[in-house]
Amino acid sequence: MAIRKATIKEHVAQAIAQANPGDRPHVTIATVTGPSPWLTNAMGLVGQLLVKFYFVTVTDQAVVLHRYNRFTQRPQEVAYAIPRDQAPQLMGDVQRNPLWSSFRFLLPGEMQPTRMNVHRIWRDEMDQVIGMITGAPHGMAPQGMSAPGVPQHGMPAQSMAPYGAPAPAPAFSQQQPHGTPAPAPHPQQAPPYGGSAPSPAPQQQPPYGSPADRPGASPYGAQHTPMPGNPYAG
Repeated sequence: MAIRKATIKEHVAQAIAQANPGDRPHVTIATVTGPSPWLTNAMGLVGQLLVKFYFVTVTDQAVVLHRYNRFTQRPQEVAYAIPRDQAPQLMGDVQRNPLWSSFRFLLPGEMQPTRMNVHRIWRDEMDQVIGMITGAPHGMAPQGMSAPGVPQHGMPAQSMAPYGAPAPAPAFSQQQPHGTPAPAPHPQQAPPYGGSAPSPAPQQQPPYGSPADRPGASPYGAQHTPMPGNPYAG
């Protein structure tokens, strides 16, 4: 199985080099989504239709998920490429078990975290993946870490926007003391000497530019849902 794993890693590294020659893979694991593999295997063909197979690779620039064929064990298309600085807030709920370990990852475009099951032959690499993404030692989740979007330490849950970013706070009016009228809005100050009002500051562009600003396809191919600031997005 060590030779088999080495072959898989080599195939994934070649796929990443072809998609983005400027990137470099560090560690790869094979995962199966869905509930416990014990349950899906017991369901036979129906259970296999409920799962997806991903190679998860941590690279210099991103966390890259390739689909793979369970029979050939070869990487296929890139399903997701998530920038490294966005990945930590999307991972959680690490469970280490004798045969099948798991963690949850909030994939772009999904409202709920996806459970990723990892066989014990990939456990060492799983610990490396979790450590590189979250910074936790020995692949263990930080104290109190739970699934993405789940409240921790008894704090109220914060509404989550797509990709794990906090939703904007609702607008509300400031309460005034009883009997005190609210202050009137300040009149707009006229420009001195009859000059024209200053023009508003130009809107700041996204750090990597929008698809309209930068022609060309993503080096990893079309993503399901492009993420803001994704260094792979075209």
